[in-house]
Order: sequence, then structure tokens, then C-alpha cells
Amino acid sequence: MDVNAQLLETRWYQAENCLWLFDATGAAALHKPGIQKQLTITILSTLPKLRFSLINKGHRIAIMLPQHAGRNKEKSKDTLRASNPDVIITAEQLPVTPAELQQGAALLTRIEGTLVDPTRRFNSRWFGRNLLALDATHLEQNAIGLFRHTQATALSVGGSLRGNLQLESGEAVPWAIVSLSLQLQLPEPEEGEEAPPPAPIVLVQAQANQFGDFVLPLNELPAAEFDMPVPIYRAQLRVQRCAIKSDLPDPDDLQDLNVLALLPEDDAAIFAASISVDVRPGEHRQLHSHQQSAVLVKPSG
Repeated sequence: MDVNAQLLETRWYQAENCLWLFDATGAAALHKPGIQKQLTITILSTLPKLRFSLINKGHRIAIMLPQHAGRNKEKSKDTLRASNPDVIITAEQLPVTPAELQQGAALLTRIEGTLVDPTRRFNSRWFGRNLLALDATHLEQNAIGLFRHTQATALSVGGSLRGNLQLESGEAVPWAIVSLSLQLQLPEPEEGEEAPPPAPIVLVQAQANQFGDFVLPLNELPAAEFDMPVPIYRAQLRVQRCAIKSDLPDPDDLQDLNVLALLPEDDAAIFAASISVDVRPGEHRQLHSHQQSAVLVKPSG
């Protein structure tokens, strides 16, 4: 995340009041690629209650408070005055150092709201963030991940896993987060070569849609016919249900679900916190629990 370049571009000096939006689909959360599109943001509450204005630049959203005005020249002062008609904005009240903040200057510490993609390429979500005061070393904690809609998930030659999540009653499980953990395999060294370091473990994630359908893109895997170190990867799959807040899912507030195994170890399949899945590079596979037409889940405990 090139923080300095992004801040200079928009003259944002209070970096802790920025929200960073990234694509969390697949293995993307590792690199946090920014979402280069405008989303509709609705602020439901702030702590403390302060007047503010927003600058929405797609994958980064600045929350401008009255005390930021003097740091953004006269034009920004006028903008903030228009957005905050009851607040007197003067350079004297600007908090610019931690010491001044300790003397009682207003500081936004928590913000809650919703994010909606009008084009529906990304699933809508609720979010809540505790904003960090003047601490650019922890900006990633202000990052908010959004998952692609199943119909907007790009597939590759590496393959994919898809399925439908249901309870034992047949009720769909919407908006759940499906996670697949697999260890990549490296080619065996040639005679005389040093053994390579252990292959990384990749976490691939996706969010089910409102009907419980999900698509896990396996873009990190090699194509089946080129440089394939192993024909089958052993992976672990787990499912977590999102809490619903203000009628939208919160992917940061998750409840673990037990999953019914795809194939029985002995005579009968059982529910477990995570289940084994055989992944074949290049294969686009439909998953379903043993003798079921869907992936069955139930609350843990």
C-alpha cells in the first residue's frame, strides 16, 4: 500500500481518517488490491457524534472533520463550512499534533456504516472501524474488504470450486464466507540442486450470494497442462456465517459453521469444523456433501 503517494495526491494529512477498500475475493486479501470504482457509502453513526464530509475516490474514502480544514487550504475550508453550517472553522482550533489532541481537540474514534455497489459486482456490506489517531503505521486496520458477487468472479486456468450452502432443513445460507486453505507444491529439485523452501499456504476466500451459491476461484494454481508439480492438492474447507446488521452482512463478524464431509471417512459422513477437499488444477468442480445435492452446514457447538 503506497500510503504516501495516495495521501499527497489528495492532500490528506490526517491519514487515520481514511478508509481503504480492497477486493477480498480469492487469494486477493493477501495483497489487498484496491477497488477502482465508486461505491455508495452511508454513515450510520460516529463516535463521538461529529459533523463531517466525505471525499470518495473509489478504493479510498477520506472522512474530513472541521479541524482538518486549515490543512487543506481555503478551498477546503469553504467546502467544510458548506457541509457544516453550525460549526465555526478556524485555523486556531486545528489539532495537528498528538499533544494538541490530548488537550481536548475533537477526534473521530469509531465509524459505522454500509457500502453498496450500484453495479452489483461486489456484495454490499455493513462495516465498523475504530480509527487510529495519527498513527500511519497501522493504516491497514482501516482497510475494508469486499467480496465479488458470484457472477462477477473471474475464473482462470487454475480452476474453481463452487457449490450451494444449505442447512439440514434445506434452507439456504446466504452471505456466508467460504475459506479454502491449501499448500502450494513446488517441483522436486533436480539432482545436485538444493531443496526449495517450504511452499506457501494460500488462503482462498469467497462470499456466498443471497441464495447460498458460492464460487472459489483458484487463480493461484498452475494450469493443468503446464508445470504442474502435483496432480492433486489436499485442502481444507470451512464455512462461517456473517452477522446481519442494518439488513446487510458484516464479513468481519463471523460465526463458525460445521460442514458435512464430501466423502465419508468410514461408513458415514460427519459434520466437522473443516473438511478435506481434493483440488485438481484446472478443474472447475461442483461440491456437495455426501449423498446430498448441496454443501450442508449447521451451527457449531
